[in-house]
Amino acid sequence: MSRRYFAYNVAFAILVILPVAWFSRRAGLPWWLTGVLSIAALAALWKLLGVQIGVKGRSRYDLERFIQSVLVSREDGGWLDVKHRASPLRIRIIRASGDDSTAEVVLAIPRATWSQPKAGDLARMFEQQGISFTEAPGSFVQETSLMEARVEIPSIWTGSAGAKPARVAHLILDAFDIGPGEPLDVRIEGAPSGRWKEHREELVNL
Repeated sequence: MSRRYFAYNVAFAILVILPVAWFSRRAGLPWWLTGVLSIAALAALWKLLGVQIGVKGRSRYDLERFIQSVLVSREDGGWLDVKHRASPLRIRIIRASGDDSTAEVVLAIPRATWSQPKAGDLARMFEQQGISFTEAPGSFVQETSLMEARVEIPSIWTGSAGAKPARVAHLILDAFDIGPGEPLDVRIEGAPSGRWKEHREELVNL
């Protein structure tokens, strides 16, 4: 483990534990319960926020968890970049809008030489699957998109919040003949959100 990564982990733990300790002291909780709450909060946040750095060699079945991390840990405009390691294929999964409980997710397929020949196939697939999408540049969240699919998330605090966007991502990968076992590199970007501070109980239960 590098010194920089070790320092990141220590700072992360302190930032999580201090608010929990302050809350527990105000509530008059015993020290042992404070410790239990601190560990639970740290574990839950690490599961979601610890994937913010780039991660290589994931499979499509990891996408649901990464998408939920974006929903909880990023402000509107934050995104998950997904890149197929063996080809130019990229998908950007964006937390386009929402609040502390709901979100709209946009899956943006960039306009490129590898994506343009598949535009018709993608449109037919989205229509057949009942997935909302647009090909109109004026309505794109990402200016460089060829096409964008949209998914509404009624609650970001359920364990399945990332399931529907992940399913759409799977369909896109299938359309480009990317097999289930193909490795993907993923990276979360965007402004961090503090909404978890008001939803500690929901976070621990995810």
